[in-house]
Amino acid sequence: HEQKGITITHQEIEGADHFFREEEKMDHMIGNVSEYVKRRLTETTR
Repeated sequence: HEQKGITITHQEIEGADHFFREEEKMDHMIGNVSEYVKRRLTETTR
């Protein structure tokens, strides 16, 4: 999605609560964020 020229990315982690209390859900979230950051750092546009 784009909003005012900025790319918006959204992912849901099934079964995760607001605080990611289950370690496997936290690990999944950290993996998603790491992949996102690596991908975005190689992009030349917002």
